Amino acid sequence: MYKRLLLLIFLLLNIYGCDQNKTNISFEKVILHTEMCLGTCPIYHLEINNDKQIKLFVEEFYIEQSFEKDLSRMGYFTGKLSEKEFLYLINLLEDIDFNENKTIENHCCDGSLKTISIY
Repeated sequence: MYKRLLLLIFLLLNIYGCDQNKTNISFEKVILHTEMCLGTCPIYHLEINNDKQIKLFVEEFYIEQSFEKDLSRMGYFTGKLSEKEFLYLINLLEDIDFNENKTIENHCCDGSLKTISIY
């Protein structure tokens, strides 16, 4: 489950675009939140600290093709990124153009809203 969530955050970070002028980046933490949708989208809050620690709170998770909640996948989880995964995250963060504002103006009903914060 952690690998899927990490892959999701890496893919979402990659969507923000690339800047050819890479700089060294440092951060305290990266946080990803998902919000409710009109269906069975999972709701979770993922935090990755600069010491490679992962904190995950899964608020809602549903059994596939069902409106029934999967209680075994809900709750608080912790872990740690490997050096390779952490370097991959750093490279993705360096590729983000922080000067570019990207906002989805019309976000209604297709899926959950995802928010990424970098401190």
